[in-house]
Parts: sequence; C-alpha cells; structure tokens
Amino acid sequence: MKVLITGAAGLTGAHLVRTCLANGDTVVGVDNLFRGKRENIAEVLEHKKFEFHECDFRKYIAENCGTVFDGVYHLAAIVPTRYFYEEPCLTYEVNCHGTYEIFQWALQNHIPRFVNASSSEIYGHAQEFPTRETAPSQYDSVDTTTRWSYAHGKVMTEYLLNHHSNKIMVCHLRYANVYGPYDADDNHVIPYILNRVLQGEPCSLNVKAAEIARSFLYMSDCAAATRLAMLHMRSGRSYNVANPEEHTILDLYHMAVKAANEMGIFYCCEPQFTLSRSGDPERRVLDISRAKKELGYSPNVALEEGLRRTLAWMAAQRQ
Repeated sequence: MKVLITGAAGLTGAHLVRTCLANGDTVVGVDNLFRGKRENIAEVLEHKKFEFHECDFRKYIAENCGTVFDGVYHLAAIVPTRYFYEEPCLTYEVNCHGTYEIFQWALQNHIPRFVNASSSEIYGHAQEFPTRETAPSQYDSVDTTTRWSYAHGKVMTEYLLNHHSNKIMVCHLRYANVYGPYDADDNHVIPYILNRVLQGEPCSLNVKAAEIARSFLYMSDCAAATRLAMLHMRSGRSYNVANPEEHTILDLYHMAVKAANEMGIFYCCEPQFTLSRSGDPERRVLDISRAKKELGYSPNVALEEGLRRTLAWMAAQRQ
C-alpha cells in the first residue's frame, strides 16, 4: 500500500510510520513539527520507501492534488489539554475543519480508505463502564466549557465524515491516553510523572488522584491497531482503542516509582496533592470488544511494562 500519514513525527505517527514500513508499505509523512520532532523519525528518513514533508498538512494537500494513495491516516491534531482551555477556537478549527478539509481532498482524489484519529475524550463524563462506542458522546452533554473544545471537534468530525461513508471507507479510532517513547511532554500525565522522577522533584498530583481512573495505550499497541483499522475497517464505524486495564493516577504514580527503583533510580519524594482542574472526568475506561472482533486488535503491553520502556527511553535522552 502507498499511504499518507499526517502528524508523522508525533508519538503515534512516528510509531505508525515504522509499523507501515515494516509491513512493506510506501509511506509519505507530513508534519509541521508543532509538537512532533524530526528526531522521532530520524532513523527512517533515508528509508527508500519513506518520504517526509515538513509542513502543515493543509499546505501539502493544496500542492499535491491528484497524488495517488491507497489510504490516509489522519493523526495531525492539537492535542495537549492546556490548549483546550487556552485556545479553544484554534483547537476546534484545526481538529474539526482541518480534518474535513483533508477528507474532502481524499474524496476528490479518489483515495479509497481514510483512518481518522478520534479520541475517548468524546465520551465526556461517561455513565457506562467500560464505555462502549454506542455510549452518549460529549456532544449530547450540556457542558460547554472550553475544556470540551477538543471533544466537540472530534465528535463533529465523526459526524461530518460519516456523511460520506458510502463513498469512501472511513473509520474513527477513539484512542485512550497514548504514551511511550517519543513523548516527554509535561502536558501529559505519564511523561509529567516520569520527568519528576528522573529529576528528583516532587510530583503535583490531582487532589482526587486516588479516584481518577483511566485506560492507557502504549504506542506500539496504538500503531498496530491503527494499521489494522486501515486493513479491516467497516465504513462509518468508530472503534475504541485502549488497553482495557483500569488504573488510577495514584496507581500510575506508584508504578512509575517502582519502575525507577528497579532501574537504580531511587526516588523518595512524597507526592503533593495540589492540583484541581474543572471538568476532568473521574473515570474513563474503554470497552474494546468491537476492535477485537472487527479489526483483530489485542493490546500486548501492560501499563507496568510500558512505563519501564518509556522511563528507559527518557533516561537515555538525558545522557
């Protein structure tokens, strides 16, 4: 297959590029390096079946009408939570209107398959656990704070793209909290905790850290599921992609400290329960039955192992 991957130098994109190349695909990657980093894909830049463009995906599609692809993986997005609060209009515009723009380009260029990176954020304050794809979305909620600009953009994108699901094979992957090597951004909870551990600094955790629970998703499982979706999707479908294990933020903290101690990094700071952010759901745990049945997806990396691998990578970056 010849595929286009937007957001190719980000956490999910960088691993998807490697996964596709390992399976013999020809890959064109696009990333404006807003959050992605060239070093994340440095080892494949000279690969004979990989071509990288450092630019906004909207610039790429404007200059490449008529380019033939077998499929598009659209991963580019504004993701860090702080932008949901600080730049809600930009978050919505890029994640919704930008996605529809590249989708229309795919339609016009007769590209047969389109995998859209959605998010478990769209479930908002879910009432069903584990949460299935049929659960009410954040768009059904009356909560209109800026916290939900990202979720509303993702929900509207799914609606817009599905309007054309009889013309192009399209699906939406509702990722859990993705983590792993190539992400050291303190805006995400796992790298934030691991950075504090490596620096010997106290962690500031949410006052409800013992209650807030999440499903997490290691990057290699994420990349594997994303490629499976390209091959086996049912058009118009949404799929939860996660490791369905449920862990609280406090569990996560203790696992990170344990992983550090096992590596000879002795961390003895006590956590500080000082953070409180309005709107954050207390629980987000996903049911992945549909992805298992229809895509053949099954996660392989448990959180404890994923933390060890991520911590080892982050420690190596400091040497």
